[in-house]
Amino acid sequence: MHTKTIAIAGATGFIGSRLCQVLPTDFNVIALSRRIRPETDGLQWRSCDLYDLDSCIGALKGVDSAVYLVHSMMPSARLTQASFEDLDLILADNFARAAQQNGIKHIVYVGGLDPDTPDTSIHLSSRMEVEQVLANWVETVTALRAGLVIGHGGSSFEVLEDVVAKLPLILCPSWTESKMQPIGVRNLVTLIRHALIEGGPDGCHDVGTDAIMTYKELMVKAAKQLNKNPVFLPSPIDNPELSSLGVSILTGKPTSLITPLLHSLKHDMLTRHTVFQSQVIPKPQTFAEAFEEARQDKSNHGKEATKSRRKRLKKLKQESAVRSVQRMPMPKNRDAFWLAERYLRWLPRAFRWIVRAEYVEGGISRMYLQGTQILLLELRFQRARSTADRAVYTISDGTLVRPDTLGRGTFEFRIMLDPSVLITAIHDFHPRLPWYIYKVTQAQMHSLVMAKFSDYLEGIAAKDTFASEKNSE
Repeated sequence: MHTKTIAIAGATGFIGSRLCQVLPTDFNVIALSRRIRPETDGLQWRSCDLYDLDSCIGALKGVDSAVYLVHSMMPSARLTQASFEDLDLILADNFARAAQQNGIKHIVYVGGLDPDTPDTSIHLSSRMEVEQVLANWVETVTALRAGLVIGHGGSSFEVLEDVVAKLPLILCPSWTESKMQPIGVRNLVTLIRHALIEGGPDGCHDVGTDAIMTYKELMVKAAKQLNKNPVFLPSPIDNPELSSLGVSILTGKPTSLITPLLHSLKHDMLTRHTVFQSQVIPKPQTFAEAFEEARQDKSNHGKEATKSRRKRLKKLKQESAVRSVQRMPMPKNRDAFWLAERYLRWLPRAFRWIVRAEYVEGGISRMYLQGTQILLLELRFQRARSTADRAVYTISDGTLVRPDTLGRGTFEFRIMLDPSVLITAIHDFHPRLPWYIYKVTQAQMHSLVMAKFSDYLEGIAAKDTFASEKNSE
């Protein structure tokens, strides 16, 4: 009998690390990570850079089904000019394209509960976008939608624990009255395992405890579990950004992680589509059971996880890589080739006081400092890696690039989703300028250029809409 091979994207994370312990009993498991680790029975590690489509394609060879657990709210380069939702879009698209090319027909994805409101937070909207991207490329996507996951190593759980453990007085903004149904990580792992064994089901499935509680009630219960007795008072200030700053100072976690989480708490996070969970786990863990299990897990493994996170962040600070991603308006009836060509023609016109361009046969574009022979950047079009919805260039030369990294950096135009979304992205770019000078000069200039190009595309999109409406009259 064929033993299925399962790949886990996010294998070193909160949920993925637990799956690596559980799934080898039933499957051959391939854990995807940037760093290769020692193999154990039923568990093989493969190097995979999810920002690199070719790397994803190679890492998923021989895989039957996959688990996708990747979120990008933590830094992935020394300098990241991007919102987490745009990074998540690229990561999911790379993974789904690679899965499709390798014949993978089933992905299990853990996302967020849908509050079904018109003002859904960016964090939750991003989770829905990832679902859509995965489903665009793969036949069956089992989307397990969860709210707060209770378990050691989970960002939301650690924030909750720190707040109730360290503060004698807790101010409660209006969003602490939002209702929720958290789920224990052990229950979530059981549901993922069952979905993999059964090969489905397709579609969206909500998961959570049976009990409904407000976030304030959640904090009260957590304080009781910790034998703490903080005073809870209504807050006269209802500002998530200000709250996230305070929580960041208290917990040591970046505001880039905390702010999206707090914005999501303005919604009631309740389960609706629970048939799958009811069939697999008729009686889920209570909050108290899951919280106590998380505390025990922390006492056994807490120091190891903290040390690993610190080591990763220290390594990022020592690198010089830059990642820059922007979401832009997408004019109708255009493809990625048109976008790339239009950008390279537009740039030297829009910034002619700085740049002049030279185009060489074979898809080579060179940008010189105006009035000189100083080559700033050379871009080489990668025809073999490009399609109508993705145009790719390598950064092959130029005084702005560190010499030992020439050819590593990429610049791409990618079209995704329906209605179409355009993402422009620079990956693995290493500047030649000293870091502190780069951040206040070249990095700022790139942000300005991309903002102006976005305005330019918005103008074209508006003209397209006007022409379409005119023709329909």
